[in-house]
Amino acid sequence: MKKYFFVVFLVLCVFSNFNWLNAKGRIGIYSPNGGETWYKGNVYTIRWVTQGHLGAVQIVLIKGGRIIKPIYQFQSTQKLRKTWTYQWTVPRNIKIGKNYRIQFLSQGKSKIVLAQSKENFSILNLTTLTQAQAVIERPAILRVTSPNGGEKVLKSDPYAIWWTVNKSIGKPTIVIKKAGVPVETHASVTPIGPYSGNKYKWTWNIGAGVALGDNYKVKIVGEGGTPNDESDRDFSIVDKKINVTIPRAGAEWPRRSRQIIRFRCTNITQNLRVRVKGYPGPVIAENVRPTDFEVVWPEAGIVGHVWLPAVRHVIIVETMDGTVKGESHPVFIPE
Repeated sequence: MKKYFFVVFLVLCVFSNFNWLNAKGRIGIYSPNGGETWYKGNVYTIRWVTQGHLGAVQIVLIKGGRIIKPIYQFQSTQKLRKTWTYQWTVPRNIKIGKNYRIQFLSQGKSKIVLAQSKENFSILNLTTLTQAQAVIERPAILRVTSPNGGEKVLKSDPYAIWWTVNKSIGKPTIVIKKAGVPVETHASVTPIGPYSGNKYKWTWNIGAGVALGDNYKVKIVGEGGTPNDESDRDFSIVDKKINVTIPRAGAEWPRRSRQIIRFRCTNITQNLRVRVKGYPGPVIAENVRPTDFEVVWPEAGIVGHVWLPAVRHVIIVETMDGTVKGESHPVFIPE
């Protein structure tokens, strides 16, 4: 009996170290995970990692084992490991204390505790001294905004890489990666900015050695090695491109109104087809020359004999063989 108890105890300890949840996935907490001191009114980064299909998950603040307030809710649906961050402003109306933790709860019928901070952290009042310390110690938060997934970058043209950062990171290093492997590294670049919203950019002249294809990401690393961030999803390097310029972002076209769809082609020699995404059968126009630059939609919201629903629609301009395509911003077509 003693031997059986010891084996069970050992197995539970091993699995608890890895935050193992169930066959569907797991969560690991980076911060706050114990020992931190956070001040009311300040912004701090909650950082965690997920793997697997966990569904809807809510982060809550607990004190002495009791839930104090919800913090953030997210959906975990990826099989692969994913790192998350959330910028949390510590509320001014909660009590100070040294026995706080965060907890991750499943949002199904039963609220199952999926993970929580391993040790307590503190929340204190922000005094004049700690205010000065907070300004000095506030970490730089860097986010790559373009390319951030889905873009088709034309190899022959310079491309502006954009990011946001809340404080100076010096001259960053920009790494171009394909399938996770660096193919170009640009050290100590001089960014242009800041623009409105703490935006910065650097113009990338794509090298001859960069192959056409998918699976590209950009990684930006601050001078000194931190902070760093990379594109959330892959983008593509192409030598042919169709750019749909109208409808513009936020457009609304009255149903049955006459509208102009405009596009710009680069290195396209085939004729084009214009259709509505999700409706592969009927078309707005076809056998359009790439040098025409525009087509007329005689009755917006109607394609062939199909009356489109009153939602946002994306216009696709593509080669007749479908190998190269461009998509418009969504346009709303009311009833």
